[in-house]
Amino acid sequence: PEMLTLVNYPKRKRGELPRRLSRRELQVIELTAKGKSGREMADAMAISIKTLDTHKANIKRKLGLSSFYAVVVWAVRTGVIEVEDWEPRPA
Repeated sequence: PEMLTLVNYPKRKRGELPRRLSRRELQVIELTAKGKSGREMADAMAISIKTLDTHKANIKRKLGLSSFYAVVVWAVRTGVIEVEDWEPRPA
C-alpha cells in the first residue's frame, strides 16, 4: 500500500503567498515524498530530467524554500500530502 496520499491543495486568495502549485508540481512533490528518483519521476510523468528540474525550481520559488526536503516537509505539515502507516524502506 502507498504510504503517502496527495490531497487537495487548498485554494488561496489572490495575492496570497504561496502561489497555487500546478497539478504537475504537486505530482513532483508526491513522487519525491514517495522516494522516487529523478529518472523514475521523469519516466512516470513522461517528461525530461530538465523539465523535472524546472518544476522543482518553480515549486521552491513559489513556496520561498531553498531545498526540496523543505518542500516535502511543508507538504506534510500543510496537509498537501498525508503520511499513513509510514514504514521506512530498507537501504
